[in-house]
Amino acid sequence: MNIFSISDHDGIRFSRELLLRSVGYHVISATSESVQIGEMPDDVQLVIIGQTVQGRAASRLISAVRKLRPNVQIMRITTHLEQAETECDSSCFVEDGPATFLLCVSTLLSNDRPKYGPDSNVDGPDSNVVILKID
Repeated sequence: MNIFSISDHDGIRFSRELLLRSVGYHVISATSESVQIGEMPDDVQLVIIGQTVQGRAASRLISAVRKLRPNVQIMRITTHLEQAETECDSSCFVEDGPATFLLCVSTLLSNDRPKYGPDSNVDGPDSNVVILKID
C-alpha cells in the first residue's frame, strides 16, 4: 500500500516515514511547498497531511487531492478536535501517539471500511469525516 505523507517539519516527516515503513507501507514524503498532487503516483491510496501544514496550505492540498484524485483517502493529523478538517476522510490527533496513528491508517486503507460520498451506495455522515479518538 502506498502512502503520500506531507509535512513541513523534516524531523516529523522522517519519523512518520520510518514508522509507516516499519509496518510495511511504501511511503513518499514531501513538504507542502514541494508537493505536486498532479504528479502523485497512480498507486497512492492515502494522503497524510501533517500538523505542521497549516491553514491555506492544508486546504489547498485537500482541494487538489479531491479534484485530481477523488478516490484517494485523506488523513489530517491535528492537535485539536476543532482543527479536524471536514474535507478529510479521517483526522488523527497528535497526542494519541503512534499506535493510534497506525490504527487510523489501517482503518482508512481497509477494504472493509465503507466509503462515503456521492458515488457511494452507503449513507454516511454529512461531514464525510471519520474521527478516531481513543481516551
